[in-house]
Amino acid sequence: MGMNHKMINLCDASFIAATRMNNFSGWVRTKVLQHASGSQETAISEAPSRQLLAVVMARVQQAHGFDHEMCDAILSLMSSADLV
Repeated sequence: MGMNHKMINLCDASFIAATRMNNFSGWVRTKVLQHASGSQETAISEAPSRQLLAVVMARVQQAHGFDHEMCDAILSLMSSADLV
């Protein structure tokens, strides 16, 4: 099977996010193949740390409100430069 290279267009925000990824092309290929096979679920281990923290934060806020002490802790973690 030959390699046909195609291009996709990204908005400015998506382009910036893509340039920060280690292997954007590989990620796109994986997502397209998952979609094609009907498996659109992303494994929890594949999600970036900040994205996981954002999900946790939303769940804490939904269950306990915006002023819950866990929100401050999660925000501190999200601002860490060590997260990917």
